[in-house]
Amino acid sequence: MINGQDRPKAPARDTEPVRAAAPIRRGTAEAPGTAEAAPRRPSGPTEAGAGRPTDGKPPAGGPGKPRRRRMHPALRGLLWTLRLTIVPLLCIAALIAGLYVGYTKIGGGSAADVWKLETWLHMFDLIFADS
Repeated sequence: MINGQDRPKAPARDTEPVRAAAPIRRGTAEAPGTAEAAPRRPSGPTEAGAGRPTDGKPPAGGPGKPRRRRMHPALRGLLWTLRLTIVPLLCIAALIAGLYVGYTKIGGGSAADVWKLETWLHMFDLIFADS
C-alpha cells in the first residue's frame, strides 16, 4: 500500500450529526413554527430494546451487563484513604530499604547500626562539617 491508494473507501454513515436548534428568543414577533427543525435521528431500522427503558434510566453497562453495586460508605472511605496514603508509604519503604542496603551491603557497616540515630548524625556532621 503506497500512500493509501489501495485502501477501500469508508462506508456511508447511517446517521447525520445532531445539531442543536437555534435558541428561542423571547420578546420577538416570530411565529412559533419558524424555528429550525428538530435534530435528525438515525435513519436505519431500530433494533428491539435500542431505546431507553420504560423507567427512564439508561442501562448501566449496556444490554447484558449487570449493574454495578454501590459499596458501603465505610469501605469507600477506607479505599479512598488507602489511595491517598499508598504513595507516601511506598516512598518511606523505599527510603528504609535504601538506607539498609546502602549502609550494610555497599558501605560495609553492621545491620544494627543502621537504625541508630547517632550513626546518621555522625554522617551528617562528616558531610557538612567545616573543613
